[in-house]
Amino acid sequence: MDALTHHPADGYGQFALMFYYIANIVFLTIGLVCLYWFLYALGEYLPISERSRTWVPLLAVIAIIPTTTLGFYAFSPLAHECGFMMLSILVLFWWHSRNSSQAWRWALLGVVAGFVALCRWQDAIYMAGPPLCELLHLFRTRKLPEGISIQKWLGVRALYCVVAFATLTPQLIEWKAIFGHYLLVPQGSGFFVFPPHYVQNVLFSTQHGWFVWTPVTLFCVIGLFMAWFKFEGYLVPWILLVFTEILLMGAQPTDWHCNESFSIRSLTCSLAVAAMGLAIFVWATPARWTPVVWSLIVFFGVYSTLFAAQYRLDLLPKNDRLLASELIHDKLFMRQAYARSRSAQRGAELIQTGDAAGATVSLNRSLAQYGDDRSLLKTLQEAYTAEGNIPAAEETQERLQKLLARRLF
Repeated sequence: MDALTHHPADGYGQFALMFYYIANIVFLTIGLVCLYWFLYALGEYLPISERSRTWVPLLAVIAIIPTTTLGFYAFSPLAHECGFMMLSILVLFWWHSRNSSQAWRWALLGVVAGFVALCRWQDAIYMAGPPLCELLHLFRTRKLPEGISIQKWLGVRALYCVVAFATLTPQLIEWKAIFGHYLLVPQGSGFFVFPPHYVQNVLFSTQHGWFVWTPVTLFCVIGLFMAWFKFEGYLVPWILLVFTEILLMGAQPTDWHCNESFSIRSLTCSLAVAAMGLAIFVWATPARWTPVVWSLIVFFGVYSTLFAAQYRLDLLPKNDRLLASELIHDKLFMRQAYARSRSAQRGAELIQTGDAAGATVSLNRSLAQYGDDRSLLKTLQEAYTAEGNIPAAEETQERLQKLLARRLF
């Protein structure tokens, strides 16, 4: 009975969440292993040493855990880790099947592609990766693999498309049962608006921007541009699909920031492809600059980990642009930021118990000690309102608005 009292029937019981977290760690591990072998295989096409071919992919897959959203969402009840794993499996298996016309290989590849879309429907565009790569390579080389007829080449790749669509069928049936249509955007017809006006926000805004919260992704994107002309054109469709994902995020006027998200969580699965940009960026860096690049990657890891700590401890707003102090200062002085947060929480508790006067005294003392803070000012305004001191509440509101006017992009 106590367990039922403390855990409401919301579908997320204690054991359900425990197994969800365990599964996420398993999914992350499998995805990282597959990503490593994919990057290791890419290294064969570059004029690098065997040592570099081995260690750069290993360090890259380790680095993306603290420097991106991967590590954060390994401990959240969301499907991003599973999507990352399936996309890592897809690119690895595609790489080893690209010159093959064995029907079982392409059928299995279709199953994997379908599961990528089943994990997160937004990632269905990656189903187009293998056939686009094959068509582009055929267009560039004007020849088929030795001993393979055009009929067989087309047949097994058509089989991939059929199997991928068949694997996705349960999702389509579910949409038909719930929404009345087989193909749709579940969030509604206005969820995507083109052209995408919010790409710059997705990348550069302090409200979860990809490059701001997880700056190592800038190296990933630069590396993807470097990869454009390498590998006989094999990777161009995958690169285009990553950029398409970013464009799709920028086409969401109400959700480009993913609401209460740590960075842009919807791009987490795309790291299975974007991470190859990080490895290529390191491989392309002159040897004398390599220590600098790895030092920056370590710095990015510390920076994003501190960001994650701020987020988990509720030390910054979950769905708003940040102040310079929240972006930089609080990472260096985390204890002070935590003390401010605790003070605001104590003030809110005093208000709830009917001691608004005590809350105003406590909050004003904290403001004098720590300086203006959005949570302290907001709670102080509520305390003055509960106390009936409307002029003081309005003055505090004005003070809060002046502070928020200094928010960054």
